[in-house]
Amino acid sequence: MDTDTDIRPGEIRFAVDPAKAEDARLCFIGRIRSAWKSRADCPKNVGIARERGEPAVIEIDAPFRPALTGLEPGQGLHVLSWLGEARHFRMPRCLQGQIAPRLAEPGQDMQALTGLEPGQRETERRV
Repeated sequence: MDTDTDIRPGEIRFAVDPAKAEDARLCFIGRIRSAWKSRADCPKNVGIARERGEPAVIEIDAPFRPALTGLEPGQGLHVLSWLGEARHFRMPRCLQGQIAPRLAEPGQDMQALTGLEPGQRETERRV
């Protein structure tokens, strides 16, 4: 995981970890499985990710599956995710190859539904 030595120029570590805040709450309704098992395996940009052609699988927990009724392959989905090994605890954030720092945000994507399995929805990034 990240340490103080991982801080890039322009980044400042928060005094408090925002993930441990007691004020706001999100309810995770499932998980996203990808071919990348560690942050080091992840492609550095979306073009490389598309070239690899490895889809993600979104697994929805049983209590939330009824909300997926009526979804069809090809339909677009908005996916909001919290990437477990992303650099969320620093603001502003400097991405590799980026000149100016920017604010960190959760993962947000428009995905095209490509397959339906009980409890799973396979997606591919929609442009």
